[in-house]
Amino acid sequence: CIESLHPKLQDYLASVAILLDDLPDESLLRKYDPPMSPLELLGHFSGYSLMGRSHEDPWSNIPPSIVLFRHNLERYATHKADLIEQLQITVFHEIGHFLGLDEEEVAARGLE
Repeated sequence: CIESLHPKLQDYLASVAILLDDLPDESLLRKYDPPMSPLELLGHFSGYSLMGRSHEDPWSNIPPSIVLFRHNLERYATHKADLIEQLQITVFHEIGHFLGLDEEEVAARGLE
């Protein structure tokens, strides 16, 4: 699905690791207010957004990552096509956070 994005955006995403994990760990779930259920989180963006990076703050230049949670994504899919669609939505949702969008802005773009 990354290949379908504008080439300039693909260049920005070159530094973003996309990882796959079975389920989110408890420490990640507690970062949400209220804490999330381990069965509802499909993906997570970690790091500074593209808009939040700064030359004055060296920590903001640590490469960000997107983690996808396999078991939760598979629960949404009854067919392979459903899984592919949910993967695209989840990846684009997390890319939205990389671009600096909050949950409301991401949802307004139909990526929830």
